[in-house]
Amino acid sequence: MKPTLASLLILTSALAVPLRAYDAQPPGIEVRLQQIDLAVALKQYEQLKMELSRADFDLALKGPATPEAERNTLGKKVETLARRGDQLQREIRDRSGKISAALKGTPVGTPSIETRLLKIEMDVAIREYERVRMEGSRVELEQVLKATEASDADRKELAKKGEVLARRTERLMKEIRERAEKVAAAEKESQPKAHAATGPSAEDIAKHKARHEEKKLVSAEVPAAQTAATTGKPVAIFDGKTLAGWEGDPKLWRVENGCLTGGSLTEDVGPTVYLATVKDYGDFVVRMKIKLTGTGTLNSGFQIRSQRAQSGTGMVGYQCDYGEPSYYGAIYDAGRRNKQIAASDMAALRPVIKKDDWNELVIRAEGRRIRTTINGVQAVDYTEADPSIAQRGRMGIQLRGGGKVLVQVKDIAIEELAPAKGGEVVVAKLVPAKDTPATPPKAESEKKPAPAAVTAPLPDTKSAEAEIAKAQKKLDALNEEIAKRRKARNEAPEGPEEEAADKLVQDLKSELQKAAAAVSAAKAKLKQP
Repeated sequence: MKPTLASLLILTSALAVPLRAYDAQPPGIEVRLQQIDLAVALKQYEQLKMELSRADFDLALKGPATPEAERNTLGKKVETLARRGDQLQREIRDRSGKISAALKGTPVGTPSIETRLLKIEMDVAIREYERVRMEGSRVELEQVLKATEASDADRKELAKKGEVLARRTERLMKEIRERAEKVAAAEKESQPKAHAATGPSAEDIAKHKARHEEKKLVSAEVPAAQTAATTGKPVAIFDGKTLAGWEGDPKLWRVENGCLTGGSLTEDVGPTVYLATVKDYGDFVVRMKIKLTGTGTLNSGFQIRSQRAQSGTGMVGYQCDYGEPSYYGAIYDAGRRNKQIAASDMAALRPVIKKDDWNELVIRAEGRRIRTTINGVQAVDYTEADPSIAQRGRMGIQLRGGGKVLVQVKDIAIEELAPAKGGEVVVAKLVPAKDTPATPPKAESEKKPAPAAVTAPLPDTKSAEAEIAKAQKKLDALNEEIAKRRKARNEAPEGPEEEAADKLVQDLKSELQKAAAAVSAAKAKLKQP
């Protein structure tokens, strides 16, 4: 029986690439069947890569205590899945080539088969990264809970497991970023020449700003009592010529073409470093233009309400991220909780981001609320729930290690805001006459009219905040030091060396308690009228 037009249309709608994507006439039934086979093969490839990822991860976690037969079985499974994955890749490319030959080209608006394979591999790596991070978090917690109770062998086993997870995390981060770059490059290459510009047009940006006008209106409707008042006009915190007001390694940071510049496009950047402001800031709106170019780890960030880490090169505090694959405007808590605490709205941001070009980053910090925008589109609206986190500190620009990277920042201006909470004028009531101690009556000429009210002096919030920041800095440094000593204890051989390392950890605990008490006392002082 010959296929009817209706049956052909039903078959067409079920396929991955619709007929309207082609410039030519609809392909024959053999080509359509090939397309079905290709779609099935791609799905099978994705499932196989996920299974391979899980098996490889399980094999990496198997320690010396695991029976050799179990390790061998897992190893064979990984090899079998890897071979099948290579075979599927060849089949997919072969089918794709036959379809392209039959259609005399790639369908309009359809990504190439290499791009689709890269996207599958990137998605698999992202899911594995999440799984590894979750397992790493669980191991860290287990190390803390078993720090004093577990046997030496258990502690060392946990430490080794943590190292394996850390190495795997670094490798996955590198893979994800590299694949994201390749996908972006492939998609850019496949775009029609009319749209080959490095970024969206001014008209596109204006459209996306309009779409997010509702978000701005919602923000504008915050009650006046909860919104900080401005204390002045925006002030430049970079003179465009020197590093005055900033501190960092002069070998890595400089001023070029009126921009704060870090890194190099010809030499690999070493460990991650920061250029930091000398001054601390509390509530503010800071605006800047930022540009990130290079290869490798294309990711940077702008620190706020932060302090220098004990190392002298790192920073501890909020980091407003900037970079691939999906970190534009996100907030990461660096050196403290060491995790992303607010993900950015990349679906809204991607159309307005100009990669390898200048973008405007705006950060608004009011009280415990932090908002970030890129080119006028909101990325994050985050409110800190932990009252122990300091809300005042230095700013800084991150130069992340891991490749030939150049970060440039210019036109930095800050508008400091009045504190959103604290510092209100307190009105004291007059003491009733019957409660006032008796005093000799004064002559009429000496009498003065009583004031209607007495205004209590403002609490010294800046002093209290400085005490909090100082105590918090000490607490963070002690936490960092105790983590190092615990690691040294876990790595120390059994016997006197391990006992000595354990004693160092115990000695720090009393200092840690004192520092925590100092933070609490400073915060209590800030709340006093």
